[in-house]
Amino acid sequence: MGTVLAVLLAAFLLQAPAAKPPAAKPAARAAAQRVEQLMKDGEAARAAELIDEAIRIYGEVVKLAPRRAEAWWYLGLAHYDKDNYAEAERAFARLVVLDPNHGAALAMLGLTEYQNGRHAAALKHLLAAKTAREPLPPGSEMDTVARFHLIALMNWAGQHDLASVLLQEFAKEKQETPMLVEAAGINLLRLRHLPGKVPPEDREAVQLAGRAVLLAWKGQHEEARKTGETLVERFANRPNAHYTLGYVHLMAADDDAMAAEMEKEIAVAPGNVPARLQLANYWLKQGEAEKGLPYARQALELEPEQFMTHQMLGRLLLDLGQVKESIAALEKAVRLAPECLLCHSVLANAYARDGRAADAEKQLKIRAEIAKQSEALRTGPGAAK
Repeated sequence: MGTVLAVLLAAFLLQAPAAKPPAAKPAARAAAQRVEQLMKDGEAARAAELIDEAIRIYGEVVKLAPRRAEAWWYLGLAHYDKDNYAEAERAFARLVVLDPNHGAALAMLGLTEYQNGRHAAALKHLLAAKTAREPLPPGSEMDTVARFHLIALMNWAGQHDLASVLLQEFAKEKQETPMLVEAAGINLLRLRHLPGKVPPEDREAVQLAGRAVLLAWKGQHEEARKTGETLVERFANRPNAHYTLGYVHLMAADDDAMAAEMEKEIAVAPGNVPARLQLANYWLKQGEAEKGLPYARQALELEPEQFMTHQMLGRLLLDLGQVKESIAALEKAVRLAPECLLCHSVLANAYARDGRAADAEKQLKIRAEIAKQSEALRTGPGAAK
């Protein structure tokens, strides 16, 4: 990470306020003076890139002043620079206790936990960093590193749909790298590997899937299609290979080709829920909701606790005029995913069609508030104007 990052992120640190004692004893005054001198020495060591010396100095500070947040921050960064991830994790964990709303501290804690193989804890803290009261400024170096690791961990946790949303945004903003290709391929093939940890037997498929979807997101649809076709030629019987090609067709607005690939995917992997949801949505868009209904019901049977299965069923039922049944499905979707904007929109429509104007208005207000909060998180303090 380097000492440059320490300088870049120093502005994010909230220093603990120094309360002025009414009448400090001589020993206390001497200790406070010693701490202040050590902080100056630490700053000089950092400026000279004397990392080991900085670790020694800040280690002494936190013994003398264990609530000195700034010292824990620089101690953690120094250990991280030296790849001492266990010590770095302890420092950032202490800082988070002192300031649980500090986005940079949460992010660094998550990154050290990632390096230490504590992936569930890392996912928790990187998510917390994204929604912290003092989040990382969008576009900063730390924000980029934290977002990529969050995407990787969402794939690892099987949260591929959420990871896909973040991946698309990330891929549009950042330059393509081998690690980004891997993350995208892992996502489309719905694997649970981490970038850099893909086993040999999966590497070629991951590379092809990743290249295909990144090309599709860039609008290079012909190249994306060719790459996706190569994937299914080489791995025709691999789960999610046809799904990837179908997704590439979807990005090119070739809905008929998409549907054909999703049918092939189901033939290869009968338990594939995302393929069924895509087919259900295809028939909804075609104005033939009754043809999409079997796919939605099958998806719901396979994954009854997945909000998308309830949402899709509810949309189809609403289109078919089965309003009360639609409301039951959409209410379940909202309970499972209260942050889903589309769920609230469609439920509001269903309530309105059922004559429940007050409930419809309530859903629209909830949706507006969620959208407002999401926009605030997306832009955040320090975002470009």
